[in-house]
Amino acid sequence: MSGHITVEERTMLRDYILLPHIEAMVQRSIDDIERSGNELKRLYAAAGTYIQRQVAEDTRRLRAADTICGGVWCGDSRRRKARVTCK
Repeated sequence: MSGHITVEERTMLRDYILLPHIEAMVQRSIDDIERSGNELKRLYAAAGTYIQRQVAEDTRRLRAADTICGGVWCGDSRRRKARVTCK
């Protein structure tokens, strides 16, 4: 093994890092919309809530897959070399 991560692992790592931040950004947008005087705020807030649920579901799915553990990819054969046990 060359020590390089695959495209799939890179994508999962990216999502693992970015999804919580995206969820927080969407929540801030929903909060701003609800405080606004915009006539369409209920529609915008509903759309934001839908997006937030999708992001949260993606985050849960990623974490439930238990793909990263202690900085070492659990699905990777390098786990045995590093002696990392996934929880």
